[in-house]
Amino acid sequence: MKGRRPRRMQLHTVLAVALAVAFAAAVAAVVHTLVHPGPPSQPQQLVKLPVPPWAISVGRPDAPVTLVELFDVHCPYCALAHVQLDGLYKRLVAEGRLRLVLVDYITHPPLSYYSHALLHCAHRLLGENATYRLVTALYEVLVRERNFSRQIELLESAVRKLNATCAGAPTPGELENLTRAWDEALERLGVREGGTPTFVVLRGGAAAVPGPCSPAGRYAYSCGGTAEIVVGADVERLRELLTR
Repeated sequence: MKGRRPRRMQLHTVLAVALAVAFAAAVAAVVHTLVHPGPPSQPQQLVKLPVPPWAISVGRPDAPVTLVELFDVHCPYCALAHVQLDGLYKRLVAEGRLRLVLVDYITHPPLSYYSHALLHCAHRLLGENATYRLVTALYEVLVRERNFSRQIELLESAVRKLNATCAGAPTPGELENLTRAWDEALERLGVREGGTPTFVVLRGGAAAVPGPCSPAGRYAYSCGGTAEIVVGADVERLRELLTR
């Protein structure tokens, strides 16, 4: 009996010290949190997309999905993506499930200023569906021949046949300002990359995108459950998003 009592007292002492240390650590953690709070959560903001009145669009305005594409007619990656997605675009538009909006984003100045002015000259007389077919033809020429001159010839021929005037077509300054406005909007949304093609998938008739967006893969972002952004010609990801 005498040999056990000192050990029991020693065990009680150890437990008391351990509890005191644990309590002190917990208090220190609470004090540190109060004195040094973590970074505040970034408030959500709605970013209005700078879609100009001259944007080319096909499909019903009330379609459940709107795809905004930033494009340059001389962008080879835009051409590759468009040629591969053309069949899907046509099917979804015909079914009333997709509205496609093409927004100028100049990546090949000064040539693209002239080309996009010609495209919009033709657009005003051709209408939406025929203009879409013209864009498809321009991209097919680029994929097949890799020749900007042939694209220019095709555009100039379309304008001549229509006897179209280019008064009122977007000017180089307007196209440059539009490209800059998209750079600023994407930056506010937390999209680190930029360029063409860039795709914004909008659901439920959204006209603005909630940001900041969260990374959802390589060059892909998810924005508040109502929008997704894909930078680059990731055709398979776009197929999945459009048919979800």
